[in-house]
Amino acid sequence: MAILKIKELSKDNKSSVSVLISQIMFELKQTALQSYGRKTVAALEGKKWLQFLDKTLKQSTFTKHHDIIVSAIYKDEFKKNDSFNLNDFADMSINWIKKHA
Repeated sequence: MAILKIKELSKDNKSSVSVLISQIMFELKQTALQSYGRKTVAALEGKKWLQFLDKTLKQSTFTKHHDIIVSAIYKDEFKKNDSFNLNDFADMSINWIKKHA
C-alpha cells in the first residue's frame, strides 16, 4: 500500500512539493512503525528520524536532504535545490520500504 501511495504522490502535479514530501515521509513513518515498533520509531523526528532511515538502509540518502525535508514538514516550504529531485526522493523512499516492510 505505501509503495502504491508514494508512486501516486510522485505523479501528483496539483499538490505543492512540500506537501508531497510530508506525505511521503508519513508513509515511511507508518512503515517503520509497523516494522520496528512504536518504542523504536515513534519519538524519532527531524535529524534523528532521517539518521534512522539512513542507518537502516545502510546508505546516506535521507540526511543529505535534511534541510529540504525539515523545511517541507515543519514549515510547509520548499526551496528549490538542484540536488533534490522529487522523483528520486520517491524512489529512495520506495527502496527503503521494499527493504523494511
